[in-house]
Amino acid sequence: MTEMSAKALTTMGSDHETYARQVSMLGRWAAPHEVAQASLRLCSDASSYVTAILLPVDAGAHTK
Repeated sequence: MTEMSAKALTTMGSDHETYARQVSMLGRWAAPHEVAQASLRLCSDASSYVTAILLPVDAGAHTK
């Protein structure tokens, strides 16, 4: 968590873990390796036919 996000959560009357449970369908923040896996997939030959994509790595938060 950054200093800026910590201040924003404090202003909202929330904390890091409570906010994650509220916005994430998985109820937690992503681990760094989970975000890296998405990036690596797009950089690999497995994505050789992908030309333009927005890949949300947000545990479904954008669908709420």
